[in-house]
Formats: sequence, structure tokens, C-alpha cells
Amino acid sequence: MAYAFDTKWNFPAHTKAHQVAATFGYPRPAVITVDVAHWWNLPYLAGSYNFTNDFFMGQPPTGSSAHYVVTHDRVSCGVAEVDASHANGNAWANANTVTWELDPRLANREEVIETFCDALSDAWINRGLSAPGTLRWHNQFYATMCPGDFQPLIPYMQLRAAELFWAKKNQPTTPITGGFIESEAVQTVIESIDMENIMAIFA
Repeated sequence: MAYAFDTKWNFPAHTKAHQVAATFGYPRPAVITVDVAHWWNLPYLAGSYNFTNDFFMGQPPTGSSAHYVVTHDRVSCGVAEVDASHANGNAWANANTVTWELDPRLANREEVIETFCDALSDAWINRGLSAPGTLRWHNQFYATMCPGDFQPLIPYMQLRAAELFWAKKNQPTTPITGGFIESEAVQTVIESIDMENIMAIFA
């Protein structure tokens, strides 16, 4: 683990596991397999890592939260995975997923992405998954521009996190049946991504 794991936060806006079904209409799964990427604001408006954690700690509560907040060298956990965060604007997604707020600032963007992939692979392993989980993004569930310019990188981040997952499990090759490739359509998207030009934006 190449990042600091910050557990001092406890975001008040969340729903305890035993209350999830009554609140959202869906029970909290015993094992979460779907993660959702967010960004915490437009890059030129975004506050710092501490500002974002403080925002979720707001008194009175802001009404929103995420399980994790990610910057280039740190990851905070403000809501336990067993509970539901208030992040997605969608009942099913709140009940069934783990949410990640990514640092949208352009400085250290490549490091933010790598730290996120590292932490995501750790989360999959800690959940006891036998194959990588599935990475989704906020505007799949709610009409928003979030996660902004992270969205075209979702297939890359899915594959990078899966690569780290298998490496940490000491498997020399990724099984063809790995859970991160769901269909031929997803494979086509992955193959079509122009990573060189996308990453040049962050240079």
C-alpha cells in the first residue's frame, strides 16, 4: 500500500446497514461488488483533501457523504463499507455500492488515479472477492456531470485496479474470466481509449 489510510473521519450523513432496506427500498448486500467513482467539484473550484473531508463532517450535516475520499497520497474512510453513504442520488446505488470521491485538481492527477486504483484493489481484497469488482460512475445513476473528466478513464481505472488485485493475490496472470471485463462492448471501449492523449491533458 503506497498511500496513507486515514481513519479519523466519521461522516454523519450515512445510513446504518440495518436501516438501509427501510430507507432506500433495497437491503445492503453482505458483500459489495460495485464501486462508484465521483469527483468532489470542478477542478478550478475544488477544495483540498482536508476541505472535502471537513465538508462531509459539516455541522449541521451536509446531507451527503462518501465511503472514501482520495487524493494523490492519502485515502480517508468516512463511512464504513457495511453502511450506506449518501452520495449517488439514487436509492439502488446508495444501497448497493461503495462510493469514492476523487481529487479533481489537475496537480498530481496521475498519482490520484494510481492511488485510487491501489485503494480500490485493496478494498476488493478486503471484501474477500474472488475476482475484481465492477467500477461505475456517478452519472450512470443520477443526472450530473460528476465524475467529469474522470469518466473516460473509468475503463483504464477498472483494468489497472484489476491488475493490482491479481498482483496482490500473487497470481502471475489475469484469468480470462476476470470480473472486470463484462462484455465485448466493454472490451471495445477499453481498446478504443486513447490513453496517451487523455493523460496529456494532465501534463
